[in-house]
Amino acid sequence: MPTYAWSVPINGQHVSFVAEAESLHEARRKLHAVITADHAEREAEQILITITQLAPIQVWAKQRIEEPPAAGRPWKVVWIGTLVAALLAIWAAYAAIFLSSPNSTIHYYVAGSAIRIRIMIGIAIAGTFAAFCILFGIHFVRTGDSNEARLWGANIRLWKICMLAFWVMAPPLWFSFEYFYLYPRPDVSMRADEKAQQFEEFAHGQDNSGKVWIALVTVLAGLYFGKQFSAKSEE
Repeated sequence: MPTYAWSVPINGQHVSFVAEAESLHEARRKLHAVITADHAEREAEQILITITQLAPIQVWAKQRIEEPPAAGRPWKVVWIGTLVAALLAIWAAYAAIFLSSPNSTIHYYVAGSAIRIRIMIGIAIAGTFAAFCILFGIHFVRTGDSNEARLWGANIRLWKICMLAFWVMAPPLWFSFEYFYLYPRPDVSMRADEKAQQFEEFAHGQDNSGKVWIALVTVLAGLYFGKQFSAKSEE
């Protein structure tokens, strides 16, 4: 509980008056009874007028502001789960790069080409990070830690906002980048119907990827801030 202090001149000397209260108004009210009982009527009246007009010279927060609690360390659920996801992503990327035929889903990128390999590695990294973000949310739903709990130098709320913001912004930017800058121009020797089929497959792939992105963002928003949304709706 905060403690308020005033320094009031009485008979040429400064006298301190201290009150512990929840608010400044309550502190002045508490001092009123004490000063009225301990001082002569006119002197008490002058002291009270001074205290009412002056702001306290000092406020001690005796009720020490508690440090935010430390968050439960995400060990088994997050790190081990992410490691498993990384191994699966590496295997999937390896299979897509070296084992799939030229007629696989992304055959419009030349099999074995540098761009195809980079895309598959990027998908593997993104998949691993997506698994981490989901497991991160599951971990703190399980522990029940407050969003204000501290973890890795910041509170959990900040980490959640950063992760969710990344997934809200990064995939659409990638879809646009791929559409405008990476999608290869069809071979001039290709027939019009082959060109149309290739582009249709590309657009279909982006459409399916977009659905996965929306599902991921929805899941993360629910895991990270679902409790807050439900609490606000109840109010």
